Amino acid sequence: MPFVQSVLTRAIETPERIALADDQGQYITYGELLSSSRTTASRLQQVARETPDSPHQDLAGYPVVALCLHDALTTVRLFAELSMGPVVLSVLNPRDWHDQLWGNISSAGITVVVTDDQTFSQYLRTHGFPGTVLGPQLLLAPDVDPKDTTVLQDADPYLVLFSSGTTGQPKAFIKTRGEYRANYRASHQRLQVAGHTTLAPGTLSYSLILYAVVEALGAGETCVVTGRAHFRHMTAAFTHWPITRVVAAPAVLLGILEAAGNQTERLGNLQVLVTGGSAVPQALRDRVAEKVPRAKLINYFGTGEIGFIADSTPDPCGISYSNRLRLYDHVTAQVRDTTNRVLAENCLGQLWFRAPSASARYLNSPAQLSDEFGWRTVGDWGMVQDRWIQLAGRGDEIVTTGANTISLVEADDRLAQALGPLVTGATATVGLPDPRLGVIIAGVIETPQAPTKSELVALARDNIPEPFRPRRWYSIARFPRTSSEKIQRRRLTQLIDEGKAHRL
Repeated sequence: MPFVQSVLTRAIETPERIALADDQGQYITYGELLSSSRTTASRLQQVARETPDSPHQDLAGYPVVALCLHDALTTVRLFAELSMGPVVLSVLNPRDWHDQLWGNISSAGITVVVTDDQTFSQYLRTHGFPGTVLGPQLLLAPDVDPKDTTVLQDADPYLVLFSSGTTGQPKAFIKTRGEYRANYRASHQRLQVAGHTTLAPGTLSYSLILYAVVEALGAGETCVVTGRAHFRHMTAAFTHWPITRVVAAPAVLLGILEAAGNQTERLGNLQVLVTGGSAVPQALRDRVAEKVPRAKLINYFGTGEIGFIADSTPDPCGISYSNRLRLYDHVTAQVRDTTNRVLAENCLGQLWFRAPSASARYLNSPAQLSDEFGWRTVGDWGMVQDRWIQLAGRGDEIVTTGANTISLVEADDRLAQALGPLVTGATATVGLPDPRLGVIIAGVIETPQAPTKSELVALARDNIPEPFRPRRWYSIARFPRTSSEKIQRRRLTQLIDEGKAHRL
């Protein structure tokens, strides 16, 4: 793995250097991480010998371990230590419904579940889980003689990850060690991890957060985890540690600003903010610039399945955009129509990529991920020009209203910019059926006390072009979100249809 050599080097040269920490001030050093890693892996191998193989042929012969723990520091410690041996790992969100966790475990072929939740342990046993369930203390016990000397190869499976679930049930896929190493090379060059103490706030089941741990360990730096993206945890993290870099979903940036309040000196050490998962609206960029003007904001586009694809490197004029991104050198892109025909540059269509970090297929879904020529897609739409890509969202986020085909992702951005002076909470757009126009745009505001409709209409009329302008307005107490804080647009539309959002 990318971080094995750096852990060895740090453990020998500066064993007291902190590798992993949490928002409560607890930590583990590089020396401690190395000394316990082989013992942890050996104990797992003992457990694995008594556990049936995964039903998936690609995973046969490997212990496939799911970490489902409430304690974030224990999670990343076990993740790092087990990564140094011949193990396939997955990290699950312990706050998900048990039925959802059981579905992920079954579909991904998990053979060992490590959990600190006795209720979930019992749930697995009563539902006939054929593998082994154990607590983290059994893996961390220091009384096993480490004997494993397996040489790890690029082709070995390393992680079982899941798609975000923004457009349906999460889909499982494998990342090999070689694919993850290719991912690390890209981020190490572009996402400025070296020399920083990184905060990765949020659930470790989210690949963006988990990968921030890999990045930091690969650079021999410190990564602070919280397990949740709540402002209380982030405030505590800034209190305990001299954080200079944050990796988070764009929605979490608002939480970071809330954590600071008027006391922006708490953020005074920040130099780099790295976001991924969705576009950063310009209005939010402006707030970040106001609160932490010294911090550089890098928004990248990537998927768990494909890896890092592009980021918001400024164009030749020094301008960066919220959804116009520069492709990484190792990535090739093309756009296709719904018949799979390759389109010319500047045409809107489905984005396909080739990258050494890309996974081959889904484990539990017939959904297409790759073609016979090695191109991959996850269903995102956009345009390509001179190695710049303009993102438009997933296929169901492209709507036709009247004679105009527009992207709801772009409509989101325009709405946030227009309402910035009036609305401090999150906003979103959805497409609703209309007998005359086919689809109309509706604006939705996440707030218990929305502005008046007349105020919203006036701002939209003056600041949003006609095709993107909402014709209806709703407020909702809280947007439905994935564990990675992405707004679930499909579920939001359902809530409106069910009358669970307030029409203004």
